[in-house]
Amino acid sequence: MRGARPPSVGALALILSSAVLADDTAPGVICRVEGYDVALINLGEVPLAEGTTIHWSVPFARMEGSHVLLRPLEPGRLEMIGGALESSYLGPETECNASLGEAPPEVPAD
Repeated sequence: MRGARPPSVGALALILSSAVLADDTAPGVICRVEGYDVALINLGEVPLAEGTTIHWSVPFARMEGSHVLLRPLEPGRLEMIGGALESSYLGPETECNASLGEAPPEVPAD
């Protein structure tokens, strides 16, 4: 096809990493690693209510935690947890699991 441009490497990596991250997450919420931080992203169609607990884990860094929303998290918006990975600086391709509610996400065994 003349004039058609293939997607950029960055766009392709984002699409692929998002697809991988979405497979192991609770409906409506994913997490993404951003350096030392963890981003919790609402991919659902409705806001996540204030007071909702989101559990996250990054198996590679052997880190996990819980975050309680202090305000509603609208669809398509994210909440950053600054410094969540302490001294581990990782990229967005790193596996990150998220779940809503009382139990932390399952971390696959090595």
